[in-house]
Amino acid sequence: MGIAHTEKYCKRCEKHVLAQKKTANHILHLLLSIFTAGLWIIMWILVGIRIGGWRCSQCGLKIGL
Repeated sequence: MGIAHTEKYCKRCEKHVLAQKKTANHILHLLLSIFTAGLWIIMWILVGIRIGGWRCSQCGLKIGL
């Protein structure tokens, strides 16, 4: 897993902060999907849903769009 960074406004900190979110390793998931004849795609989707969301790097609050 990797980490993506961007700047977003945090309501709790009341300022623009560095926001982070975890990202899936798409190459690994693609290879697993190929080797399992597509069965791994279900897990890939579930991992994508579970990971999602930007978080404030200072207080940890989940930041919306």
